[in-house]
Amino acid sequence: MEPIVVSRKPCKCQKCGGKVVKIVYGMPTPELYEQAERKE
Repeated sequence: MEPIVVSRKPCKCQKCGGKVVKIVYGMPTPELYEQAERKE
């Protein structure tokens, strides 16, 4: 498998077409859990 190189953050996954989400470092807050449940 060759790496995927992009010049900007993609809006959807190159493989499955799913939505790309932000990476959260540390413990997520309850608000972030709620956003994940709503698929935001």
